This record gives sequence, structure tokens and C-alpha cells, in this order.
Amino acid sequence: MTAELAKATEYLHSHIPMTAHMGVEVVAWDGTTVRLSAPLAPNLNHRETAFGGSIAGLGIISGWTLLHLKLREAGYHRRLVVFRSQTEFTAPIEDTFEAVTRLADPGMWPKLIRGLDRKGIGRATVITEIVCGTEVAATQEATYVATGPVGPSADTSAK
Repeated sequence: MTAELAKATEYLHSHIPMTAHMGVEVVAWDGTTVRLSAPLAPNLNHRETAFGGSIAGLGIISGWTLLHLKLREAGYHRRLVVFRSQTEFTAPIEDTFEAVTRLADPGMWPKLIRGLDRKGIGRATVITEIVCGTEVAATQEATYVATGPVGPSADTSAK
């Protein structure tokens, strides 16, 4: 794990404590796609497979992480919350699982930034695949809202 990924993981663990309990790690970030991983053991259900809440939660956390990292890279330090999320479960998960997230439409990113600059609010929708090995076990579509003062933030202390 690179220092950047370790720093992102630590940020999640300290600001969203549930991520530490779930064993979430940021394992990849390329500026357009983020990949988070979680081990099965702390996320088990009564059937010895991954708990649906953990699966949906990892998806939401992955979407939040993608947008958080993109906003920080663009100089925006804003409140970011999930507005809507829908998860479709297609297969049981019996091992470590990962959430792979990207923007639903890369063209929406400039709209989010324009909204933050003009009105102090912007929205973005992301698509997440939850995978175990090579199998897609769930898909999620979620919309997030970023809010805060109009324009980019000068505060870099929250990085």
C-alpha cells in the first residue's frame, strides 16, 4: 500500500469509525476509480457470508471516498453526504470483497464543481461494483451531495 492509500485509509478509520471495525482499506486510486477492500471475518452474517449491510456500506463508503479524494485534489474541502443509494445483491460473498467505484458520468464532475462555485452545492452519482474474486456480487448506484461556501476552499488542514 502506498503512503497516499495508507493516508486515505487512516482518514476513513479516524473520521468514519465503522470503517476500522469493518477492516476497510483503500487499495487503489487512479484519479477516476477507487477500490476499497474489506475482509469477510468482521462482516459475517448468520450464514457465514458477507452481511448485506456491510456490502451496501462498503459501496457507500467507496463512493464517498471517490468523491472526497476528487474534491480534495481539486482544492475543495466540503461536507459530503450520501443522498440516495440503491444496491442490488446478485451473489453471496464468501471471502474478502472489494468495492470498485467510478463516476456514473464523468461529464457530471464539471457540473458538480460549477454548482459548488456558484451555489455552494453540487451533486454527483457514482456506480460501484462489489466484487469477490472475479465475480460481481452486488452493484450500487448512489448520489452524493457536496455543500459548503461558494468557490474552492483555502483550508488545507483537513487533508
